Amino acid sequence: MTSKRSLTHLFFVLVSIAAATTIYSPPCLADGGEEGPDEMTTKSSLLYPSSQAAPDKPLDRVTNDGLDKIKAFYRKTLGPYDLIRDFESGGEFRKGFTVVYRYRAKGQSGGQPSEFATVEVSMPDSLGFKTKVMGAEYILPEPFTALQRLIDRYDHTQEDYDKIFSQYQWLRYVQYWDPVSDGPMIAHTYHERVFGPTPKQAPKKKEGDAATKADLKRKQKEMQALKESGDLAAMMALAQQMQEQAGQTGAGQEANEILERQTAGMQKDSWDDWVACLKEMAGAARWVRLEYSVTSGAWWLGGEFWK
Repeated sequence: MTSKRSLTHLFFVLVSIAAATTIYSPPCLADGGEEGPDEMTTKSSLLYPSSQAAPDKPLDRVTNDGLDKIKAFYRKTLGPYDLIRDFESGGEFRKGFTVVYRYRAKGQSGGQPSEFATVEVSMPDSLGFKTKVMGAEYILPEPFTALQRLIDRYDHTQEDYDKIFSQYQWLRYVQYWDPVSDGPMIAHTYHERVFGPTPKQAPKKKEGDAATKADLKRKQKEMQALKESGDLAAMMALAQQMQEQAGQTGAGQEANEILERQTAGMQKDSWDDWVACLKEMAGAARWVRLEYSVTSGAWWLGGEFWK
């Protein structure tokens, strides 16, 4: 006779086999349609070919093609349920449109199709920014302010500056850049070329720094006492002594070196450097951004929607 334990084991084996061989039947919607898109739903679309993306953000892209050209490209990809929706005017200082891909479930009838994927295409509205933001004319990238400081020095005139400003002033309104070489990074590179490198780590400590800092802390209290007594001459002498002493620490020496490089940068003719910077920034400017997305509910795709 088969034992009770053997019968129980056999029961569970049979249940497991039945579960493994059961054919899944998709649940039905309220109106009788099955889950999943019908045959008229767009199954995939294209990433815009003339666009760039950072390696870690493949669905966040930029291009210099115009909005009309991009819209014409995506209009050809639309299925019966899909549409293009222009941005409504607002205070975001941008303009553009959204390509919307929609679906109906199998067997579903009536009602609006559901959105499942979009590509948002936008560019800065520089005209709106200039007319609505107070003080917009004073927002300048560093190359312009550096050039302004050189007017009437080294034979550079206001007319020279005005010519460069007229040529590159539009850089003030750029929001998107080449993903590999953006405008702020280019400006920082030229800043270091003119004023010297920015320290990448904390200053190295010198032997005796701790004792020096302790002595300076003591002298700060002495300075407070001199201030209360009104002894201005003694205060100035002590301040000079403290400055020289602080400059002998590791941090103080590095601060003095940075100051020397900045002073040298302010004194030299860096006009050509900053003009070259503006030219390089202009080449890295991108006017249009494309942001791709797919909802988490689009499980039927089985893979990537954007090709």
